[in-house]
Amino acid sequence: MRPLLDKALARGLGEYSADDVAQNLTDGVWQLWIVTEPGRVVAFCVTSISYYPKARHMFITYAGGRLRYVQELWPLIRQYAVNSGCDLVRFSG
Repeated sequence: MRPLLDKALARGLGEYSADDVAQNLTDGVWQLWIVTEPGRVVAFCVTSISYYPKARHMFITYAGGRLRYVQELWPLIRQYAVNSGCDLVRFSG
């Protein structure tokens, strides 16, 4: 998983390090979604929920791996967002 995360972080603007991502996941602030094949992670998404006075948004902060596998995560992420009371899911990059 770390090589996929490192690639995603390299495409970012330097907002977070791998340690920052790990800490946010450990603290339960962010969520980790993965797709595996035997013995390896082939895709992942990292999400977070932002709370605003009149809205709740889920943000896909990082994604990596093969696109077809990342797309497999969408129904799970969408349902989690709905169950969490989110108004929308946002992604950039």
